[in-house]
Parts: sequence; C-alpha cells; structure tokens
Amino acid sequence: MSDIATVSKTARGEEGTRVYLAEGERVSMEKLLYGMMLNSGNDAATAIAEQIDGTKEKFAERMNAFMRDTIGAYGSNFVNPSGLPDPNQYTTASDMAMLARYAMDNETFRKIVSTRKLPWSGLEWTSTLENHNKMLTDYPGATGIKNGYTIAAGNTLVGSAERDGMSLIGVVLKAGSKNIAYADMAAMLDYGFANFGVRMLFAEGERYKLQDEAGNEREWVAEQAIWGVYPKNASPVLKVDAYGQVVLESERGTFFAGELSPVKKEVAISAFSGQGESNGSQADHIAAAKSKSSMPVYALGAGLLLAAGAAALARRRARRVRYPAMPPYDRD
Repeated sequence: MSDIATVSKTARGEEGTRVYLAEGERVSMEKLLYGMMLNSGNDAATAIAEQIDGTKEKFAERMNAFMRDTIGAYGSNFVNPSGLPDPNQYTTASDMAMLARYAMDNETFRKIVSTRKLPWSGLEWTSTLENHNKMLTDYPGATGIKNGYTIAAGNTLVGSAERDGMSLIGVVLKAGSKNIAYADMAAMLDYGFANFGVRMLFAEGERYKLQDEAGNEREWVAEQAIWGVYPKNASPVLKVDAYGQVVLESERGTFFAGELSPVKKEVAISAFSGQGESNGSQADHIAAAKSKSSMPVYALGAGLLLAAGAAALARRRARRVRYPAMPPYDRD
C-alpha cells in the first residue's frame, strides 16, 4: 500500500473517467486504489497494473490466472485492468459475485469501497473524490462495492449490504439506466434479507468426529469459523461428508457452507533408541550411532525425509478428492 508508482504516458492517456494523473507523477498505491474505486479512475487502474507487472497486458494475464486458480471462476477473460471495452474482455454476474465475495474478506478493500468522500491533491487536479456508488447513501446497511458504465456493458453494479450479522452481495449487468440498476439491486438485497438468515455452524478450532462406512473414526477441525446461510421458514439439517465438506440441507435445496480440515495425528519418532541413551545429548546419540553401525547417520535422516515426503504427497492427493455429488452451491 505504501509503494510509490510513477505514472506512465500510457496511464496518463487513458480514456474515460480519470483522476487526471500527470505523466511522471509519483503516487502511492493506496491513493491510486481510492482513485480507482471511488472515482472509477481508468488512469489509476493502469498505473496500478504497471506498478505490479510492468504492462497492462501482463497484469491481465495475472488477473485471468487469479480468477481461475484462486476464485474458481471460469466465465471471464480480461485484457485490461480498467474495464474499458474490448471484444476479448467479458465476464458474468456469477464470476463478479464470487470475486466480490473474495475481495470483501479483505478489511482494507472493505474500507476503500465503503468510503464516501476523500480529499484529492495531485499535480494537475485538486478536488474531493465522491464515491460514484449511490448505494452507500440510498440503501440502509450498504457497504459497497462498485458501479460502472460503458456503452458496451451498459450500467453495471456490484452491491453489498449487511444487516443482522449477514452480508449479501448482488450483481446487476447491462441495465438500461442507473435508476434501473439501483432499483434491481435494492430488490435483490431486500429479497435476500427477507428470506434468508445466517448462523455459525462451527466455531474456530471446534472439532468434529465422523465414522466412515468401515466404522473407523476420523476427527476434523474448523481452521476458521464456518457460517451457514439458510432459508427462513425452513428446517435446515447440518451434514458433514466423508471429505469434511459442510452443507445445510433443507426443502429449499443444498447450501455449501465450508470445509473442515483433518486433525493431524502427532507421532513421536526416535532415530536413536539404544539402551542407556535416553538421557544423553543429541551429540552423544549421533556418536553412539556412528560407533554401532556402519550406516551413515545422514541415511537415517534421509529415510525420515522420504517417509515424510510420501506422507505429505498422500495427504495432498487425498485433499484433491471432493464431494462428487455437490452442486456449485446455487451460484446463479
């Protein structure tokens, strides 16, 4: 956030909405983020991308990989960081919702997108930035996130709001006007708050025991708190499958809530267990081992490392297994 970006000629010349950065101007990344999110500064977006990856094109490659590998969203392709139209740039409402959910877990991001006004002083422009997202002033409990407009995309809006401990995210794309976009967003959020609730299913550190079909008991732990959204006026049932995935089932469908982690079993291993050596120092153990065996001491260490590596590989392979019958948790 404190890194300083130097504004390039490319960033200075971006089309559309800008914060009027000057070529050669040195601006902190934090300030650029506010300029991008509050004022839709396309010049700020390009300056950020160039600071991170050198060019807009390289940054777009990072964005596409991030959407696939981190977000798990596959309906988007980016060629620039600002959203300016391009035939090869596209996204979906579902992808934007998943990206927004990830971003809103970041406290700095939440602070930026909920900021209504910010004084701005640059080499070419001094003013007060006002957040273009009217949800922040017109919808009770609104917390963000971003509106936009181009002729190709129409009026777009990713909105969020929080009430009674539950945060909801809505996405409107290609609306005919700003008023339609805001009205549709309010209607969606109103529906969500009226028909759904949230409750904690597992506290952080809480453990859960489960028997498999063979009667073997496995223990799981919640590495972070797991919350479940459930339909009101329904009777949701909490279930944990054989892979630690937590779901709520009700008359309204199956809702994925989170994933537990297997509890690691602590195993003590002693490489040197000769009689009368239990209280000796590590150096004494090594010396004793050298005198009692022709096998080099480092071979014992290598064997333990190989065993640990095999176990780690097995754990990674096991973690790849996922609940096969799970739908994509009603993303639409």
